[in-house]
Amino acid sequence: MVSVLAIFLILSREHFSSRITEGSEVHTAWKKTQIPAFASKTNKSPDLCQISDLKFDCHPEADAVENVCIKRGCCWNPVGPKNGIPWCYYPYGFSYFAFNNFTSTKLGLQGTAVSVRLSVRPKDVKNLNIQVIYETEDIVRIKITDAQSPRFEVPLDYATAEKKSEIKIISFDNHGMVFKFDSSVAPLIYSDQFLQVSTSLVSSYLYGIGETVDSLHKGGEWKRYVLFTRDQIPGYNRNLYGSHPFYMVVDNKGNSYGVFLANSNAMGCQWNDLDYMRNQDDFTVDPKKFAGLKDFVDDLHLRVGKYRPYDEGLKMDIFIKNEEGRPFVGKVWNPKATVWPDFSLPNITSYWLNQLQDFRGKVSFDGAWIDMNEPSNFDDGEHNKGCAKNSLNNPPYLPQVTGGSLYSKTLCPLRSRLVADTTICIIYMEHKKQSLHTSKCGTCISYFKIVLGDLTNERPFIISRSTFPGQGRFGGHWTGDVVSSWEDLRQTIPQILTFGLFGIPLVGADICGFNGNTTVDLCKRWMQLGAFYPFARNHNTDDGIPQDPASLGPEVISASKETLTVRYSLLPYIYTSFFQAHLTGQPVARALFYEFADDASTFLIDSYFMLGSSVMIVPILEENYNKPTITAYLPKGWWYQHYFSEIIESLGEERQLTIPDNSIPILYRGGTIIMKQDPALNTQLSRHNKFHIHVFLSQDSNATGEFYWDDGVSNLPDTLVQYDHFTFNTEKNVFTMRKEFSGYDSSNMTLGSIEIRGVMFPVSSAVLNNIPYNYNYSEHDKTLKLDDLSLTGASWTDGLTLKWN
Repeated sequence: MVSVLAIFLILSREHFSSRITEGSEVHTAWKKTQIPAFASKTNKSPDLCQISDLKFDCHPEADAVENVCIKRGCCWNPVGPKNGIPWCYYPYGFSYFAFNNFTSTKLGLQGTAVSVRLSVRPKDVKNLNIQVIYETEDIVRIKITDAQSPRFEVPLDYATAEKKSEIKIISFDNHGMVFKFDSSVAPLIYSDQFLQVSTSLVSSYLYGIGETVDSLHKGGEWKRYVLFTRDQIPGYNRNLYGSHPFYMVVDNKGNSYGVFLANSNAMGCQWNDLDYMRNQDDFTVDPKKFAGLKDFVDDLHLRVGKYRPYDEGLKMDIFIKNEEGRPFVGKVWNPKATVWPDFSLPNITSYWLNQLQDFRGKVSFDGAWIDMNEPSNFDDGEHNKGCAKNSLNNPPYLPQVTGGSLYSKTLCPLRSRLVADTTICIIYMEHKKQSLHTSKCGTCISYFKIVLGDLTNERPFIISRSTFPGQGRFGGHWTGDVVSSWEDLRQTIPQILTFGLFGIPLVGADICGFNGNTTVDLCKRWMQLGAFYPFARNHNTDDGIPQDPASLGPEVISASKETLTVRYSLLPYIYTSFFQAHLTGQPVARALFYEFADDASTFLIDSYFMLGSSVMIVPILEENYNKPTITAYLPKGWWYQHYFSEIIESLGEERQLTIPDNSIPILYRGGTIIMKQDPALNTQLSRHNKFHIHVFLSQDSNATGEFYWDDGVSNLPDTLVQYDHFTFNTEKNVFTMRKEFSGYDSSNMTLGSIEIRGVMFPVSSAVLNNIPYNYNYSEHDKTLKLDDLSLTGASWTDGLTLKWN
């Protein structure tokens, strides 16, 4: 049976200047649909087939033919090469349902949809209940359910409304709504193994939908995206490791909305980190390569012929079963065989806690790297058996997945309790005895957060390859087995920016590439970029050349040291950006359009990006780039260069940026204030160093910012975390730092300096907390600086006021 279909509409009103209408507009979208009499014989009504830009595929299966298309009541027009353009498409106004009886409720609206004709899909659901729930001022939830039978619902935790919000639906113009089910595009289909819902977009500026390799902007015409988790090397037109059914649309005035489709898939999940393992077995250590890891070799000798994780899994009955009721056996890295835990079972947490507890007694690890959790399988289905032929393993509609089947390089959908989820048409399948394929990777990660938190009593660090909506609460992501190539280097930026939109701020790519061999030039440029990934890690395959900077020589070493030093100096600012992400969900690495939504010139930029709201990173992405400058578009305002004193006054235009030695252009946005810190060899040592406040004035001499600080490891609820939170403000020659929340022991925090850039007139005095201070003012650099402050503890963390004349 199909899952419940839930749609969340997220509205951004920050930049809206167009008409705002009351929530009754949602109601008008559900007025009774007029079903045209031509619907069963559409091809005889040529005017209704005269559609140019809104052709929605009526035959998403491969190899559409005219007679089948016409039987479906659709239009046939085989004009030119396909290029993704459907030859078989729905006529204007085609519908399978009539929408009736919409009334107001405590939380919004409710109504019904009644089938007026059968679709071509097996086992249509004929009666639907529809709920429109005003969750918050900015979120509408639309829930479509089978009126007769209860069905599986995605087990995601999200806040639900207790009373109707005073929501307003925002129109982009005076005629239409921000979002609606558009029967003029394609009909709603709700059958046992096929769901379809359509909407027309108000703009071609489309973002999100993944995991895929593509540009940040996905507004190209006639594209199809398949969302079905799979282990494979990233490439174009491939369904990859994660599934994120979320998209965002921005119009050319900066108005935006997002749509999250709460559909699901289930999975078993396995994690691997190979190098230290014996025979690639989880919870083991290679006795030759890692002989010094405590007394683990002795433990291995005591356990000859046994593998405790498997033995205990059998005893606890936590493995996914085959048709005979025995553990489903496939193949991953272990030389012999692999089994998968079932994360839907109630005792799975106890199992993982036992295994991790036992392993941590041997190796005091700090976090979890979860790999191969799509779930990956080197066999297609069960080892030497494949998958039984039935409608769940071989559904009547097969999404255009890589490999040509739902069990290619994974488990059988039926026996492994998998679900298929797929394209932008929102088609997915489910069975009442199934759990989740795609969403189980997220479930797996949430278990790890619980278990690691209990085990270490510290904030868990978790990185996962396969991801699902909601994972950003529990861990991060790396973009998988990228190739050491210039094209893959370029593609990491749109991938990372897109995952920020998915609510996973801790994201990065394998610096210098994973597969293949890197080069000095490529690795140098990748280290310069990767130093500013939210999650920065140099990582490669075991059969490639070494690619740590020291192995590649002085050129890579110098570039790595320089950019990593800048990253470490920015750690307080980056940490504050993660605090903002925790509170609001906004990304850490941000596309320019995210910060400058009223500037349409930023909408297609994905070769450079913002780190937080203040810092712009402009990497070099071309081989053998020897020019002294690089071109980048700078939105309107003042911009300050990290390496050079010149203030760039941009009107919203492309500018030539000077490339510093061993680094890349790094710019600070005028009107912002950030906290830096003297860098050290690691983050723990850096925490003991001096802090430095940096103010970058706007053209009108104002600036704002904030700073968050805690111990970096406490695993406590938000209400119990001991932290300090400060806000910064500068206007009319007065800088202030105000403590908004006090809870952290700041006695070991030292302020070393305050630097204000963009001070356009000479300074005659500087008074800090009512005490005159020595200062330096550079008329050439337009910079005021108070050095060697050495203020400790409450003398500065209780608040600061700096005035200058």
